[in-house]
Amino acid sequence: MRIALCLSGPVGFLYTKKSTYTWEQDIDYRIGHEHYKKHLFDVNDNVDVFIFSWSGKYKDGIDELYKPKKSKYAEQIDFKSLMKKESTKNAWTQRKNHKVSRWYGFKEVIKLKSEYEKE
Repeated sequence: MRIALCLSGPVGFLYTKKSTYTWEQDIDYRIGHEHYKKHLFDVNDNVDVFIFSWSGKYKDGIDELYKPKKSKYAEQIDFKSLMKKESTKNAWTQRKNHKVSRWYGFKEVIKLKSEYEKE
């Protein structure tokens, strides 16, 4: 049996003010890889990696480290303009945009895994 490690989203941020999602800089994507290597890759020979990320500027480095079977990088989508008006009582918030973005990324990475299975 093979293991599918499905990674999605941005590489991560060092927040200066988390309540407003203001960040100072991106987290170094190599830090996460060190932990995956130690606890997953080094103890399993059967891991296939799939990546969907909003962090296209790191594409080459991420793909070189993780060696994904399939990967896709895209510009961050502002889902507010794509969503139907939820309710006149609830204002659209940045947090809602993050939630939709997270699940969209998850859907995209699972799609990559499924495509690979069919191939």
